[in-house]
Amino acid sequence: MTGRSSPPGSGLHEYVFTVYALSAERLPVSEKQLSEKDFLQLLKGKILAKASISASFGR
Repeated sequence: MTGRSSPPGSGLHEYVFTVYALSAERLPVSEKQLSEKDFLQLLKGKILAKASISASFGR
């Protein structure tokens, strides 16, 4: 399987998707992967607006 998939097991899983409007055209990202904490630190002081939507998925 490629791409993202739900965690193993059955039951309901919640996913939250957030988009950000930033005051910067680019972010100084040098790593291919960042932790959520490091990503949010890069955004600090640059967020003009954000919106989130959540969805649930179960097997």
